[in-house]
Amino acid sequence: MSRLSMKEIASELHLSINAVSLALNNRPGVSEETRRAVIEKAKETGYLDKKKQYYETYASNHIGLFVSKGNYQSRFYNRVISGIESASTEANVYPVVRFLEQETEWEEDLKNRIFGGVMVVGVIEEDVLERIASSGVPLVLVDSESYSGQYDSVVTENRLGTVTSVSYLLDRGYRKIGFFGDYHHSHSIRERFWGYMEALSLSLDDVGAAAEMSERYSILGEMDQLIVERNTEAVIGMLREKKGELPEAYQCANDEHAAVLSNALKMLGYRIPEDIALVGFDDSDVGTIVLPKLTTLHVQRNRMGKEAFRKLHARMISPQLPVTQTALPVELIVRGSTGEKEIKS
Repeated sequence: MSRLSMKEIASELHLSINAVSLALNNRPGVSEETRRAVIEKAKETGYLDKKKQYYETYASNHIGLFVSKGNYQSRFYNRVISGIESASTEANVYPVVRFLEQETEWEEDLKNRIFGGVMVVGVIEEDVLERIASSGVPLVLVDSESYSGQYDSVVTENRLGTVTSVSYLLDRGYRKIGFFGDYHHSHSIRERFWGYMEALSLSLDDVGAAAEMSERYSILGEMDQLIVERNTEAVIGMLREKKGELPEAYQCANDEHAAVLSNALKMLGYRIPEDIALVGFDDSDVGTIVLPKLTTLHVQRNRMGKEAFRKLHARMISPQLPVTQTALPVELIVRGSTGEKEIKS
């Protein structure tokens, strides 16, 4: 669309030129609805690009929601983003999605400072995070953390979650427990693995014995793309590489991993939970579709999005606030994949 003048914007929106001017300059005298309509039209038509003094007005009630295309389409982050949108709408602030893969677009946005703040949702490379942060825009990480610890974040109690679920398996009498997931995929998955190891170490009272059990029964290789593609045959190949040395139970990195693993085990003739029990993580929709339904850990995804927006909004208003990391608790949800079995000898 060609760039419009202020007069043409006013004509298209059936407003006076004065109302458009008030909206663009963030002055009182027009409603929030009118202000938003004017700013969106100015951005859409390129008017802001030629009148860059109005970027500040646009930034006052727009934030960047930076996310990978894969995460934007995932079941898990759908609920997180819904929480962000719900809380931001209440505050008359509007998230604008920018895909991390489209670097030229978001780098130009950051250069022009068209966002009052940025939320990074999901996994992000440390060097990309630093490029975003170097713009000086208020920043909050959602379901992700920086090794430096210098950015606000809202995450899940991943480690304590798997301590809880693996302890549950141990209490049920399971003694041979493995972890199924790509340890290197993200900080969240690593924390879940550490919780698994911590529960084993506490039970065995021996870190070495816990490490030995993990080495024998866990499958930790690169598999994220295989899970996204639901490549059951590839997972069957991973199981066969264990040469019959399978555990009594698997703690899985998340529900998607558990669902694909469940299908692979059943194709190999194993019964769940009679032969091998499974525990997921996230309490996503897939956990209630797979049979038997997955025992899992419920993650407060909607609340995560809301908490993250509130944290960002507070920093937009008061940039000098101390950096905080918030970890939301999880809840064990027991379903059929761990069964109601008697204690194993």
